[in-house]
Amino acid sequence: MNTVQTDLNTAAQVYTSRFIECIELELERIGSFSLDFSSEFINHSGETVVVPLVKADEAEEWDDAANNYIRPVATLKDTKVTISQRPIAGFAVSPVQVATFQPTYWEGKARLNARSVGLKIVNAMFGLVTAANFPEEEVVTLAAFNKGKVGALRALVTRNGMAPGDCVVVLNPAYFTALLVDLDASVYGGREAILSGHLPGLFGFRDFVEAPNLTIPGFIAYPSALAGASRLLRPLRTDIYDVFETSQDGSTGFAFNTVVATEIATGKTSMSVESNFGVAVGDPGEDGRQTLVRLVETATPEP
Repeated sequence: MNTVQTDLNTAAQVYTSRFIECIELELERIGSFSLDFSSEFINHSGETVVVPLVKADEAEEWDDAANNYIRPVATLKDTKVTISQRPIAGFAVSPVQVATFQPTYWEGKARLNARSVGLKIVNAMFGLVTAANFPEEEVVTLAAFNKGKVGALRALVTRNGMAPGDCVVVLNPAYFTALLVDLDASVYGGREAILSGHLPGLFGFRDFVEAPNLTIPGFIAYPSALAGASRLLRPLRTDIYDVFETSQDGSTGFAFNTVVATEIATGKTSMSVESNFGVAVGDPGEDGRQTLVRLVETATPEP
C-alpha cells in the first residue's frame, strides 16, 4: 500500500470537509441575492449561463384567456451571467506535513482559504454596486449612523417603491459596528450576531449584513438587484494528479475542485481548491421603482 498516497487522500478529505463548512459561512453574505451555484461543468472560462432573478410577480385577477395557470415565457425574469473568474487558493505540502499528519493544520488552512475564496466572490458581487449601475443614493455619516438613521432609511426605501421586509442592508465594518454600538444586545442577538455578521429582521428589514471590503458605507437592495453563478472546469484527464475531487456545499450549491498535484521533475507537492464564477447586475430598477439604493458619504456630482 502507498501510505503517502493514503495520507494525502486523508489530508484532502479533512481539508475539503472543513472548507465546505467555512465557505458556506462566507457566502451567507450574498445568500439573499439571485444565485445559481452548481456543480455542472463548463467547457471553458467565459461561458454564459442564465440566472433566474429572485423577484416578485404581480398578483392580478384571474382571466381565463390571459392570466391563468399557464404563464408566458416572457414573464420569466432572469439575467445572463458570464463565468469569467477562476479563483484558486493553495499551498505547498512538505513530506513532514504528510508523515506527521495533524488534522488541526489542514482544518486551519481550509478555514483561511475558504475565507479567501469566499471574499473573492463577495467582493466581485458587491463591486457591481456603483453609481453607473445603481444611481439612486442616500448620503450618510458614520457619526450619525444609528437606529434613528436606520428608521429614516425605512421611509427612504418605501418612497423609492421598495418594501423594507424584502430588502437586505449591506454595511461596511465601520457602519455595521456603529449600528451595533447603538443597539441593546437583546435586540440584535449579542455575541452570535457579531460573530456571524448578520442582523436578521432588524427594524423590519430582511437582513443586515457586514461586508468586510465594501468601499462605500453600504447599500440597501432587493434580491433581484445582483446575480451570481458558479460552475466547474474539469480537465479531460484527472489521473495525472495525486488527488482530484469535486465537492459541493449542500446549503449554497457552491462547488469546487480539490487538487493535490506533484511536479514530477522536482517531487514537490501542492494542494489547491478552485472554482469558476461570475457576477452581473440583475434588475437595475427604474425611476420610481428602485432595486438598490447606495449609501454614500459624499453625493455623486450630477453629470
